[in-house]
Amino acid sequence: PMDQKYIFKVDVWKQGRVSSSARASVRILPNIVPLIDLRVISGGSTVGEVLYINAAGSVSMNASSSAIGTAFEWILEPIWNADNSEVAKSGLHSHFLVLDGPFYQLAPGSRYSIKVLGKSSITTTGMASLQVQINAPPSNGLFSACRKEAGASTCVSTGKAIVDSFRLSCNGWVDSDLPLTYIFGYSVASSNASATASADYWWEPMLDFARDAVFPSGRVVTKVRIIDVMGAEADVYTSDLFVSPAADQPA
Repeated sequence: PMDQKYIFKVDVWKQGRVSSSARASVRILPNIVPLIDLRVISGGSTVGEVLYINAAGSVSMNASSSAIGTAFEWILEPIWNADNSEVAKSGLHSHFLVLDGPFYQLAPGSRYSIKVLGKSSITTTGMASLQVQINAPPSNGLFSACRKEAGASTCVSTGKAIVDSFRLSCNGWVDSDLPLTYIFGYSVASSNASATASADYWWEPMLDFARDAVFPSGRVVTKVRIIDVMGAEADVYTSDLFVSPAADQPA
């Protein structure tokens, strides 16, 4: 039985007489498995028992144990190359784990495992784990910027400043984490070829996938950022417009 004290005795006999003896006390400890608790401190979004994180995001976790003096070790499966100090800045042998993206080696939409092992001098190894899925950004869509014309069957990318209205439109974007948020913007390069482009201007985020706008003259680079409800963001898409001055405007 476990958790009991046993006494072992040895007698040394010589010619029928006990010449020496020794005793040793041994206590058999129970097979103690520490209870390991894993909690997400910041980053990601938990849905059920799965933590969703963005490939460019970060997440911090903390482990605790029911046993005093527990040493921890984190295991990331399949291998994340997280021993890289830029990815796991806190290391993999602490109660605290910080993972900083971008996680180029992880495939969006794929699921991975984070395990933490805990063991003390008087216990066997306990474990807690968490499933992690890399949130895939919106994909497979198109972005266009066209002059608004009644009955137009083709996209016209030229027009007059202030006078002509253009529609910035996103079509066909898919994502499992809806709704999608659209942030439209633009920058302008002057008609003068030697001039530098203006700084980016971004409108407020919106759920509508299209926005109408008028622009100043110049080469207008329209842009859009598309973000799902979990925070995964597609690459910035652009479309050029060529806007000439109205008749009463200087070039």
